[in-house]
Amino acid sequence: MSSRKSHINPNLEKKNRKPIHRMEKVEELLTGIRTKNRNLLAQAITLVESKDSNDRELVDYILTEIEPNRNKNCGRIVITGSPGAGKSTMINALGKEIIKAGKTLAILATDPSSAISHGSILGDKTRMVDIGNMDSVFIRPTPSGNYLGGISKSTLETMQICEAAHFDYIILETVGVGQSEYEAFKLSDIFLLLLNPGAGDEIQGIKRGIMEMADIICINKYDTDSKVLADATEKKYKNAVQLLQNNREEWETKVFKISSTEYVGIADVWKCIDDFLSERSNSGLMERQRTENSLSILQEKAENYILSKHLSKEKIQNIIGASRTNIANNEISLLQAMQEMYAELDKIFDAS
Repeated sequence: MSSRKSHINPNLEKKNRKPIHRMEKVEELLTGIRTKNRNLLAQAITLVESKDSNDRELVDYILTEIEPNRNKNCGRIVITGSPGAGKSTMINALGKEIIKAGKTLAILATDPSSAISHGSILGDKTRMVDIGNMDSVFIRPTPSGNYLGGISKSTLETMQICEAAHFDYIILETVGVGQSEYEAFKLSDIFLLLLNPGAGDEIQGIKRGIMEMADIICINKYDTDSKVLADATEKKYKNAVQLLQNNREEWETKVFKISSTEYVGIADVWKCIDDFLSERSNSGLMERQRTENSLSILQEKAENYILSKHLSKEKIQNIIGASRTNIANNEISLLQAMQEMYAELDKIFDAS
């Protein structure tokens, strides 16, 4: 007979008993994070991105273990821009300057997912040919899925893993410019907007929000054939930013003309970024901004969690399902269905 004592709650014992081989793998991943092992870093991020509910406990364990050792001084640089503006090529050029300065860099590139097939190309790394194989650079492309905000659902956790690996800088490349980029802004210490020459006519399309988020605006492709157009675009944006209030305390948006392929102006942009991050870190402004952003992110996460919890309840699904059926059978208008659905949902919420 076995001398092993049974647990007072067998169900709890079963829940808390993690498979040994899985925990061994987790410890291997933790070692890989601490040593900047590229393969193990990628595996840890893949686990964080997993949709399998069984992986969540392991992910929480990893994030808890790495928290005390995160590099809190790691500079978070977010780069966004219209499709075709050259974000990946610009990151390749900027990355060379960062490496030249003797720093390490993690690049998290968010790739848009198809609304039809849900697939992603994940081709950003192919445009970072100069730095892709450098030992001091780690590049991770990630599909956005159906998540809004210009990033993926797991971006925050992925950044924490990279900070635990003690990279000096993280560059986060967003899906593309838009009002939903505000969540990416809240993960940034500095936010760079990349535009093509001739984008002055797009100021209305880009809208006020993204302009107020931008700490630096770069007019890309300042090459022989487009210098005149780039000069005109620069002038328009310098005039535009004077009319707007930047979201950062004690900072006025800077505008640069660059060529990512010819490396024109890249060193100036890097110096501006480096000076910006150093000054704000020393003054305490960066820590204050991060705290404010953390509070905002926490509120959003709470709201999303509560929403998902309520949506999973059978009573609520039945109410939504009934409304969908009535609309599908042309028995009720959308407005009427919404009104009746709200009334039924209020009964559940008021009773709880």
